[in-house]
Amino acid sequence: MIKKEYAPHPAWTIALKHPNLRKQAQYLTSVCCLVRDNDNGQYILCDRCGKMFLDPLVHAIASCDYLDETRDNFWCEIININPITFSIFLANMSDEDLLYYLLSCNSDNFQLETDQLETFQAICVRYIHKFGTLLQD
Repeated sequence: MIKKEYAPHPAWTIALKHPNLRKQAQYLTSVCCLVRDNDNGQYILCDRCGKMFLDPLVHAIASCDYLDETRDNFWCEIININPITFSIFLANMSDEDLLYYLLSCNSDNFQLETDQLETFQAICVRYIHKFGTLLQD
């Protein structure tokens, strides 16, 4: 669902263009390797906001009150990618689909120009890393 076979992950392409994002790209690709369903359906209590969740990254991206400011900054950067219909497209996704879309660093379902796609990929790399590390701290 996240990555096409036999092609480098877009996070590595962005890391080549922006060497300062290498650590974040490594984190994002490692998360892609760990994504799995919560088979037993047990809820986990967030130490930061007190809400129950099944998937830590979905919780961080969608509903953790502790990460409200980071989430707002993320959406502000997404909104700045034109056309505005792209941010609307992302906002209408389910929380899980949004996570998979961000992990893929790709806009297959929405045509973006090359510079817009590169901006989106850099945002994905930065914010997946930021959400994950802030929730772990």
